[in-house]
Amino acid sequence: MIKRIYDLLISVVNLFFRVKVEYPYHGTDIWIHASSVGEINAISYLVNLFIEHKIPVFITTFTLSGLQRAKTLWGNNAQVSRFPMDKKSAIREFVKIARPSILIIAETELWPNLILETQGVTKYLVNARLSDRSFPRYMKLKRLFSRIIREFELILAQTEVDRERFISLGADPERVKVFGSLKYDVVKRPYSILNRKTLGYSESDIIMIFGSVRAHEESRIIDVIKRLRDEYENVQFILAPRHPVRRLKIVELLKQRNIPFVLRSSKKGSYRNSVLILDTLGELYDFYHISDIAFVGGTLAPYGGHSVIEPAYAGVPIIVGPHYENTREPVELLRKTGSAVVVNNDDELFEWIKRLIDDRDLRAEMGKKARKAIESKTGASEKTFKLIKAKLESGK
Repeated sequence: MIKRIYDLLISVVNLFFRVKVEYPYHGTDIWIHASSVGEINAISYLVNLFIEHKIPVFITTFTLSGLQRAKTLWGNNAQVSRFPMDKKSAIREFVKIARPSILIIAETELWPNLILETQGVTKYLVNARLSDRSFPRYMKLKRLFSRIIREFELILAQTEVDRERFISLGADPERVKVFGSLKYDVVKRPYSILNRKTLGYSESDIIMIFGSVRAHEESRIIDVIKRLRDEYENVQFILAPRHPVRRLKIVELLKQRNIPFVLRSSKKGSYRNSVLILDTLGELYDFYHISDIAFVGGTLAPYGGHSVIEPAYAGVPIIVGPHYENTREPVELLRKTGSAVVVNNDDELFEWIKRLIDDRDLRAEMGKKARKAIESKTGASEKTFKLIKAKLESGK
């Protein structure tokens, strides 16, 4: 009954929200499905390993931004398409054309038709997790999802907590392994080496970056920037919205406070003494590497948080707000090593930034510990690749 209701809902959704699907143009060994930009970034090193070993890959992603990110990362090296909203006919056509041996699904993209309409295809759930927020929702539909997750050859969980949650949902304990998080390996992808001088900054400047900022954080963070600008002349600010479309609202808020700004998309040569709005995709990692202090957004307001891994690997001390449920493991790792702090409100954020601005040695110590902590957690992508490659070779 639940499945029939679900199929009816999917049919209605596909009537009103049509997704442009790019069907694969030849067969492939592996079909990989990921949700959006964050998941595409997380699996990027794993995908690179398949490409390097000449293993054909077809990638689907739920969001348009995820599609754009995938095409930016892999260009002509992998076939890429939007995911067809779990539409049965489109999924069957994918299978008919691509003829994949293995389906890899990232994190918790448990689309029932994607999984149940790919009979005969070996399935792996990689980088698997069930967050504090999503786990209770899945448990309410345990009857449906227990059937779905039993279709997987293996579930490669990020943590022991995730493993226990998948078992509670109905997974066979023998088929759930803890492999760590692929997200730590995102640091192995190349980044552009930016030159501070070329961007207009001086060597004595301290660059404060606010990464992945969400809508309900923008005004609060801009108020903190204004307070800091009133006290320091050599501190420069970068504000990277999670969604570049928010740049217009950010511009409006900066104008209201008479704070000069420049858009990265404007290609202006010098950014000094203006708030740089990083409204381009794929450059945040690059800018973390020229920064001195990083606040990671989605944490000051209740969004659940965004990745702290990239700024930590860049050797930058990290500040996050209290709402980091979706990135709990790396945040707690960095807190334990003394390379990240959690602030509860705007005033604490302001005071911690001031402290790090004023204490160069503390910045250096925290940054060094942050990079070391992340390096200790890398390697899940290689383990996952070896396991799947062995399975692929055994079936040939």
